[in-house]
Amino acid sequence: MESKPTIQKMLLPIGTDVQLRKYPSVTYFLIGINMLLFAVSWSVGRVSEEISASGTIYEIQSILDSCELSNAHFHFWSLFTYQFMHASWWHVIGNMIFLLPFGKVVEDRLGHIGFLALFLGCGAVGGGLHLIFYDNPVVGASGSVCAITAAFAAIAPRSKIRILFIFFLITIIEVPGLLLVIFQIVFDALNLIGSIAGADGGATAWVVHLGGYASGLGVVYLLLVIGVIPRGEYDLFRVITQAKRRRQFRTVVSESHTPKKEVHKPLTPAQIARTSIAQSIASGQHQVAANEYLLTLTTNTPVMLDPKTRVEVANTLLRSRKVTEAATLYEQHLNQRPLPDDASDVALLLAAKYARNLSNPKKSLKLIDQFYKQFSVEHKRLADQLRTEMANA
Repeated sequence: MESKPTIQKMLLPIGTDVQLRKYPSVTYFLIGINMLLFAVSWSVGRVSEEISASGTIYEIQSILDSCELSNAHFHFWSLFTYQFMHASWWHVIGNMIFLLPFGKVVEDRLGHIGFLALFLGCGAVGGGLHLIFYDNPVVGASGSVCAITAAFAAIAPRSKIRILFIFFLITIIEVPGLLLVIFQIVFDALNLIGSIAGADGGATAWVVHLGGYASGLGVVYLLLVIGVIPRGEYDLFRVITQAKRRRQFRTVVSESHTPKKEVHKPLTPAQIARTSIAQSIASGQHQVAANEYLLTLTTNTPVMLDPKTRVEVANTLLRSRKVTEAATLYEQHLNQRPLPDDASDVALLLAAKYARNLSNPKKSLKLIDQFYKQFSVEHKRLADQLRTEMANA
């Protein structure tokens, strides 16, 4: 059996700061079916032995028992059905509380079918690992939920998550999502080590948890690397890539201050400008960065900025009423491959500037048509308003 550890009952995730573009119908369906099946199981379990020994109640109980995953009564399909059986009300409620915020984000990025496949597949991996090491039966969606939690860390490692913290006082705190996921993985790993060493680990199947984390993180990161999942500006692949570039930059800077006999190839004006602009943005000097970018235009020094710096500079130029220059940077951002996470936001902003400031309704309409399906409900309303304005102009 599985149950959420006591310390994790004090940390209940209730939401993230990730903006969703799709309705998380599969997440809600999984929560609903898990709650419904446990309610049925709980109700059947409360029926007296005389009644449950015959008829429909007996058949329902037999079906529920066959859904457990165990070596003694193994069926291939039980690798999936065990994920919808739970041992107690807290067991199912705890799992569903963790599934709700993380599942919505992962479903938004993977799509409905991809999310469901990840949930069931990684849950089956965790259950299979349990069968290799243990003989006792196991139930619960904990392995699947752990996989979704780890997938969230790969998709949105820099996001924030709101937590209901229950310890003497009840309060809501906001922590980095990646930090919470790391805490969960370390906590489960320590409990597994403790149980192997002979400590009382309770009824929790730690191997299922860790199998879920490993498979969820591994599958999603691999899909990001090979491009099956569109890479965003803030996913784990991009974070690791940017960290590698920063290390390389620090190495170059460090070596430039170390006198050597060898002659190094000097940095080009474009490389120097790009580095200077990025450093100005990082230090909060946005207007300085914008002025440096404008200077590159006058000196005919083409500079390709990284995505985050490009948007920050464009936003600053817009505030300085340099609409044409800002629009050029926004266009570069939308032409980037893979498409950034904020592409729909930038597209709507650029469409508005083309329509209202640059007198280019053709480009405005083209952007609206291209990104309309990716707009949120509020963005679609604004896009429709822009269309009406241009039609009446």
